[in-house]
Amino acid sequence: MAKRFTATENAIEKGLENTSPKQGAKLVREWLGEVENLDLPGAKGLRGDLDKLATELEKDEANPEKVEKLLGKLGPATVKLADRCDDEKVADKVSALGQALIDSGEAAEEDEDAEEEA
Repeated sequence: MAKRFTATENAIEKGLENTSPKQGAKLVREWLGEVENLDLPGAKGLRGDLDKLATELEKDEANPEKVEKLLGKLGPATVKLADRCDDEKVADKVSALGQALIDSGEAAEEDEDAEEEA
């Protein structure tokens, strides 16, 4: 499980804008496969958002606003889910992934603000 989360985390750290939508969809589908059978509060909503994100990324023309909105929801939802994991190693990885999504969203907002000021 940790390997797939690491691949997603690395893509976020390198900048989501540097990841093609098709590669992003592949990472999301792998992530979805990992959480598919989780029976924890919040897992169902996370699965739904992951599926929506993968579907959007697989389109020929992904809607950037939809992608951004979904990523904004996935970060906090992932951190909350990590708090409910029994396995501490998995919880740490899931929490780091959620925080990376949150940080990525904040960085994107800062970039947009800087462009608007210029």
